[in-house]
Amino acid sequence: MVTDSRYVLDGLTRHARAWENCGWIGIANAALLQRVLAAMRARSAPTSLRWVRGHTGVPGNEAADALARKGALQPPSFGPQERPRDEFLLSGVALPTLTQSLAYRGIKARTSAPERPATAANMATILHDLRVECGGAWTSGDVWEGLSAKPIRKQVRDFLWKAIHGAHRVGKYWANIPAYEARELCPWCGVREDLEHILLACDAPGRKLVWTLSVAALRRKGIEVRHDKAGIVLAPHMYTVRAANGTPHHARTRVARIILSEATYLIWALRCERVIGWADEPDRRHTAREIANKWQWTLTRRLRMDQAMARRASPKRRPACIAMVERTWGGLVRNAEELPPDWMLCTGVLVGIPANEARLRD
Repeated sequence: MVTDSRYVLDGLTRHARAWENCGWIGIANAALLQRVLAAMRARSAPTSLRWVRGHTGVPGNEAADALARKGALQPPSFGPQERPRDEFLLSGVALPTLTQSLAYRGIKARTSAPERPATAANMATILHDLRVECGGAWTSGDVWEGLSAKPIRKQVRDFLWKAIHGAHRVGKYWANIPAYEARELCPWCGVREDLEHILLACDAPGRKLVWTLSVAALRRKGIEVRHDKAGIVLAPHMYTVRAANGTPHHARTRVARIILSEATYLIWALRCERVIGWADEPDRRHTAREIANKWQWTLTRRLRMDQAMARRASPKRRPACIAMVERTWGGLVRNAEELPPDWMLCTGVLVGIPANEARLRD
């Protein structure tokens, strides 16, 4: 057997006994690994496994990848599934390895709570819009795992997690709470306020300008983005920019995810400040200059996080971190021609708004 997955190779060899002893609890793709392991044990001859580097032109490996991509795009099969031969597998958990924590995780894995209807609906929208706008085959697991990716700030991750679950207290949440029914409607537009309305349709000051500045910044990086899709603004951490050959362009993908996620969260923050923070001042509104300054500071703060990471990196990793900062923020910083060559490590560098876009804030 030849594979480009270290996980599969080690799982079928070094880790197989330990994973069986713990009942395969918490092991990713456990059912598939069990089927392969049972098939290997059922053979009357030894089985050898070999690792090869992926995407290097190995014919069998490239053909397997093509079949995997084709299979991922097929509708799920509802026919009878082939089960592993039980006589070649151990069942349950080995008593010496059983702990209270392991038992709890096993019980929790077998009694999962039903998915919230709002979560299912939002996830279906996300997967559809990602497939249309970014290509590729995505799963709900990819979306959830993507929330832990490094480019996204924790505060933004928490907001997106609640957004996908439909857990923010807006719109119909207030419909049946006495004395608070008026909060169901957007005070600016007079329609039911939900997250899609706030991020994509509300006429209150802030939304349009934030998206205009964000799209313009992405264009300076050579990225064209459609931000009018609900699935994109609910899962900006999954947006993927592809090169001409269809493979992900990592530097452009990183900056797109940062700007889209920060813009989404900023629009939400502006709405909360306007509706909650200024509840006693209903006529107060953000000016265009205030909004532009908040957008500029949001990205500058994110730039400084990357710079701090590069400064703290070990000597071995620092060149790669500096290159990452330059690829992400080059073309977006203010007065780039006046900055020193090592601006990627310097404090005081700001994200700028070009002169041809400054009129938007004035």
